[in-house]
Amino acid sequence: LRRPPPDPLDSYPGQRTVNALHKWAQAAAGLHGLRLHNFGSSLGDGRALCYLVRVCGWVIGWGW
Repeated sequence: LRRPPPDPLDSYPGQRTVNALHKWAQAAAGLHGLRLHNFGSSLGDGRALCYLVRVCGWVIGWGW
């Protein structure tokens, strides 16, 4: 089996699952006008984490 070449825009080369989660988190944070660069510094102040929890709540139907 051959693996597809890595996407040059991936923040975490060679880690497909982490990249998929990162791209989803970027899209979810973007709904609130927030840019998410990486999981370290971008989640540091707590705003992005709060937005991601809120988006997860909408997805699973918590109704916030």
